[in-house]
Amino acid sequence: KEEAPPPPQPKKLHSVTVCMVPPPENEYVWEQISEMRRTLKDPGFYRWPHHANLLYPFLELGNAKKEDLDSRQANLNEIVAKLQTAMSHCPPFRIQLRQFGTFGGKQRGVLWLDPESFPLEETIDDKPEVAPPLIQLQSRLEEAFPSCQALSQKSSNGFTPHMTLSHFENLEAAKAAQELLSIPTDPPLEFVLDKIYL
Repeated sequence: KEEAPPPPQPKKLHSVTVCMVPPPENEYVWEQISEMRRTLKDPGFYRWPHHANLLYPFLELGNAKKEDLDSRQANLNEIVAKLQTAMSHCPPFRIQLRQFGTFGGKQRGVLWLDPESFPLEETIDDKPEVAPPLIQLQSRLEEAFPSCQALSQKSSNGFTPHMTLSHFENLEAAKAAQELLSIPTDPPLEFVLDKIYL
């Protein structure tokens, strides 16, 4: 007896992401990051809000030419339900933006903020071997959407959360741009993450 062919893989798009976004009501964080991105003349400033991708590329939400409206809505409802379930297993946690990072090479460079994550309340029981909350959340999301594991498979270190400030011609230019910026510490750039965005 022949085995049935595997179901087709859902189409993924680079125009769709599941991401972390600082809460809009945290004006201080938004103003500080906006100022950094304006200083760097970030070409994506008006295209994308401040964010860190958690699943990218993400699934096509529906194709207007191929599906009827009811089918597209059912697909979207299923995706949202899976996202809500994954998020429900992760209590809100703190994000602090305290250091820069860069990556790239001769053809491309990126300067980014490192979103470090911490439980809302540190306890004696917190085990150092447990992954930070943002890493745990991203892992839960990948479990819910196993076809969207590109970010954790990019390097042998696994998922590296980052909030892009700007893209550059090469890594050297990204590192030079870092010298133009400083991260405020009083008050620090921090917020509570209690929702994700699609």
